[in-house]
Amino acid sequence: MFRIIYFFLLLICFYVLPAAALELIVNAEPRGEIVVSPDATDTEIFVAGDFRRIIREMTSVELPLVKAASVKNNTKIFIGKKFASEFKKDLASLKETDGFAIRSRGNHIYIFGDNPRGTGYGAYHLLETNTDIIWARPDVNFGTVFSKTANIVLNKINVLEKNVFPIHGWNVVAVRGDEATGIWVFRNRGNIAELTNTPYLQWLDVTGHGHAYWRMAHPDQYFKTHPEFYGFNELKGGRTPETLCLTNDQLIRIAAENMIKDMKVRYPATPQYMMLGMRDSWAMCQCEICLRPIKLPDGSELKVRDRDAQKDPVYYSTRYFEFMNKVVREIKKQYPEMKFLVSSYFYAAEPPACDIDKSIYINFCPIGGVDSRYPLLDARQDPTWRRRFEGWLKKAPGRLCFYEYYRSYASGSAVVTAALSSQSASVANLRILAEKGSQGVESELTPDSEKLFSNHTMKSEWDANSINGWIYARLFWNPYEDVDKLRDYYIVRTFREAAPAMKRFYELMALGAAKSTKPKGKFLEKVIDTGVEKECRAALDEAERLAKHPNSLEMIKRLKNQWKINAEGVGRQVVPIMNKSESFFEFDAPCWEKAITLEDFRIPAYKEWGAKNPARQETKIKVLHDDANLYFLSIAKTARPRFMPRAASEKFPGRERCEIYLRNGKTLYLFAFDGNGNMYDAKDFDKRWNSKWKVSARKSADSWQAIVSIPMTDLGLIAAGSVPQRLAVDVIRVYDDGETREESTIKGELSGRQRGFREIIME
Repeated sequence: MFRIIYFFLLLICFYVLPAAALELIVNAEPRGEIVVSPDATDTEIFVAGDFRRIIREMTSVELPLVKAASVKNNTKIFIGKKFASEFKKDLASLKETDGFAIRSRGNHIYIFGDNPRGTGYGAYHLLETNTDIIWARPDVNFGTVFSKTANIVLNKINVLEKNVFPIHGWNVVAVRGDEATGIWVFRNRGNIAELTNTPYLQWLDVTGHGHAYWRMAHPDQYFKTHPEFYGFNELKGGRTPETLCLTNDQLIRIAAENMIKDMKVRYPATPQYMMLGMRDSWAMCQCEICLRPIKLPDGSELKVRDRDAQKDPVYYSTRYFEFMNKVVREIKKQYPEMKFLVSSYFYAAEPPACDIDKSIYINFCPIGGVDSRYPLLDARQDPTWRRRFEGWLKKAPGRLCFYEYYRSYASGSAVVTAALSSQSASVANLRILAEKGSQGVESELTPDSEKLFSNHTMKSEWDANSINGWIYARLFWNPYEDVDKLRDYYIVRTFREAAPAMKRFYELMALGAAKSTKPKGKFLEKVIDTGVEKECRAALDEAERLAKHPNSLEMIKRLKNQWKINAEGVGRQVVPIMNKSESFFEFDAPCWEKAITLEDFRIPAYKEWGAKNPARQETKIKVLHDDANLYFLSIAKTARPRFMPRAASEKFPGRERCEIYLRNGKTLYLFAFDGNGNMYDAKDFDKRWNSKWKVSARKSADSWQAIVSIPMTDLGLIAAGSVPQRLAVDVIRVYDDGETREESTIKGELSGRQRGFREIIME
């Protein structure tokens, strides 16, 4: 009897208790195989092949990939739910989630989820926890970091993990079809990677896009024949294709039909979610019917208070959601189980006064006026956004989703920032969503691509800040993760020998961020103004010296380059102070050789992003100061300048000219001049203001030059050299030779915008 009991105890241990360690590769020899079902899904086939390829890159060993397990006494890794029938409790626990389980029975390992995505997440978890690999960023050449090894032993096996949010993914924007970024999203547990050309990864099924107005009724198709489908614009006195008329009953039917047609074209099977939304615009129809009072559930009426949607968002949000309710009900006649993600931004960020169909899930977009330093429910947060978030939590409990911009080109450039910490407002917001049982988050994500967008490549954003993209990916899966541990984990795995220096770098960046008093402060306010610039630069230099892994070194070098670009981009340049005895008004005076120079004038890309072609004629602006005046020397290349005739009094020079904009705080000063001595100045565009400035101009064979002197006191500065003075400067050069007219700015930045200015310091 004792022997029988002993035998059964051994049997239980064999089938239930995890193996201490299972050998996969030993001394560069295979000790295992990967098994997929003969009818495996595309995702399972990709995961098995990707798992095998990664092992080969680590060890130079090709593991067998088979559709039926061999009789060898080796470690067998079974990929997919079809092999997991004996794990009934696990399968029940994983039901209708993206979670995964990894289980062992003897020398067999089973990786499975309720769907193929979950199985994939489990396979990458097994690799990550049993090797030192990290998918730090999507770049296929250097974005993944791991050690070469002759041995892989699996000793961290038995685990079950589930996602907190049903939606945990990314809208990969700006560059279409970037497969590598889609694969990175998948390896880091995302279930949406829009527009990445990776259908084989079987993402969460979402059809449509937030800008669904034109899928409902595209102006190219309907505007000529049905202008009544589109918004009435009171100023223009007619219908325009800028927006839709939300009270047109025929449009509601057409919109539903077109969305169904679009869904059938894009998806062979019915998707789980349909996304509906408006354009990026405050424009709303102003026709008589759209401005009528709206009857509310309690019998009262909501009347329009203003024709401007920004001034009466409750009314226009209610009109919008009333329209979406009707479209959704039409679609549900054919698809009663469909869920709808409806965009909630611009006027629709305001919770409406009407009821919302229970199948509508709110894609809340908290952007524009939000103070990024504080959680949305914090007492210090902008009260409008705090009220809106509170309102949505009550209005649509369990049906709220964030549409965010955590990793987006929306910033306009690649900005070096601090790594996320547990104190970050975004982390608090995600946890509030989780506590309320909400749907989750989809954030915009720029692909790791060399393609140009606006004034930078997408890859430059990853160069500047990969760490936060990786941390956010983990928080989308589980927002309760210890963020500080995630940060340190990323630093250690990505930078290895250089990890201590990189940790110091990010600690200094966090210190600068904490000191900053500006809600949208970036490199300028959080690094330079807070005094951590020198130490940060030293930490990066040390990291570059210490790094040994080629991929780690490449990422550090790229981060350093973005640091340099950020420093130059904010234009924080020190203007040399000169002695009053210097001959500032002599064009060839030696002092101008020591001046800072603003150059690289380009044509702003007003119509096509990323163009910014060099100007036809070169422009340089040199800057100096003494303890009383600021001096500019402009050199405008041109052989045949056409100047406005010399005016008897102050008049804006309307032809060939230079315009210097100076900003001190919120006050803007304009100084425009030309080679004929025409001068124009204004303060906040008030031409009645006059400075005691001076201009001296001359012409040569290939250019015209001008020296400008502006008293510092006229600019609200102290007339002393002992205290550093700061100004932001922007310059426009207008070239006009009578046949060609061209406007250029420094680096082609849009003049008058925040990013068009460079800050200068007079010390």
